[in-house]
Amino acid sequence: MRNQLITIALVIAFGCGPALAAPQKKKPRKLYNCTAQLQKAVQRYDKGRYADVKTILEEVRYQCSGNSMIDTVLYYLGMSSLEMKQPVEAVTEFKRLSQNYPNSVFHEETEFRIGQCSFIQSNSYERDQTETRDAIRELTDFIDTYPASVFADSAKLYLDKCIDKLAHKEYSVARFYHKSGQYSAAIVYYQSVLDGYPQSDYVPDSRLYMAVALGKISRPAEARMILTELADGSAGEAIAKKAKKALQRLDKRK
Repeated sequence: MRNQLITIALVIAFGCGPALAAPQKKKPRKLYNCTAQLQKAVQRYDKGRYADVKTILEEVRYQCSGNSMIDTVLYYLGMSSLEMKQPVEAVTEFKRLSQNYPNSVFHEETEFRIGQCSFIQSNSYERDQTETRDAIRELTDFIDTYPASVFADSAKLYLDKCIDKLAHKEYSVARFYHKSGQYSAAIVYYQSVLDGYPQSDYVPDSRLYMAVALGKISRPAEARMILTELADGSAGEAIAKKAKKALQRLDKRK
């Protein structure tokens, strides 16, 4: 009787309960494919989906730190930011690439892009020109280092625009003083344009109005010499016409 009770208890405990679930095999964790994700990002870039590119490549940068293709990741992150008109973010990536991967196939272009980003960030001529001066330095270094680069012509174009912006700032100050009747101060700034930015588009006008200002402060000989040179048409017909009129006014003061 006792044995029967024990048997019944064992049946109730083990025989009638739910069957133990068989252990499931764990699926192998799928490895992160750095190359495939980078290719995916490049495809998105080619389609102009720059926000997607940045999302993908930020993850690639995290997952694939130390991988030999990180320079490519930085390049496309920088270019995507540039295309999205985010030069601050772009230049950060380009500088990382330039500093950490000097032998990268993207290095030459990256040096140009850094100058381009500074140019894009630069203010209009009447405001602070720190970024403009940065761009001049960076673009000049690029042209000196890579004179035969496919980006050299673009670098020169940006450089000329930067120089004209600084010249415009000096010229606008000169004109302010000129119109205020402060001719000596105006001459200082006109001369600054001539000395500092001799290739600028503001040189002919600076020479013309400096001559006018010289005439106003009783320095007619100097004024006449400049106006005579401008009147020959070498600086353009519009300047020549104004120079001739200024000479006539100067003659009437004798």
